[in-house]
Amino acid sequence: MKRLRIVDGELAGTMGSFVFRWDLDGVAMPDRFFRMASAYLDAAIVLFRQMIEQGAGTYERALAANFMAEHAVELFFKGAVLQANRQITGTHDLDQLHGEFRNLYPGRRFEFTAAIGDFVAKHPKRPDSEYPRYPIDRTGKTWDVSEHFILEIWEKELTRFAADFERLMPLVTARYP
Repeated sequence: MKRLRIVDGELAGTMGSFVFRWDLDGVAMPDRFFRMASAYLDAAIVLFRQMIEQGAGTYERALAANFMAEHAVELFFKGAVLQANRQITGTHDLDQLHGEFRNLYPGRRFEFTAAIGDFVAKHPKRPDSEYPRYPIDRTGKTWDVSEHFILEIWEKELTRFAADFERLMPLVTARYP
């Protein structure tokens, strides 16, 4: 691996494009959550689009994109909780987090246009943040589910979520400045 040298405040050598951790310095914690939420959602959308455009869809890739989308929604809700000066918990329960979001941000202007209710609904045989990440459940057994992904529907719905994030973030920030 090539070593980096700093010359006159600039990185010397050619290694490619860089992104830096210190780009987050000075960014408020809720905004860090919102930025990560948008990044995970963007990655999920890109993966669904890639599967559609390249005809390279597999169930495992769809599960990975599904996980990124679920994590994006979780991070968005947690960012909204932090924006309201509340403590976040370690829960990954999207339905619970959605309820907390709705309590902190009531009214039509804070509603999602995407099918958030369906997305956060609890599925006992498919726990949030576990099923899309692991091929077996906590007991070591294969998941007892039968499902499929229609890639185009997922891509379209996640694009609606992205538009919701963009619309809601300034509203959330304005409600609890």
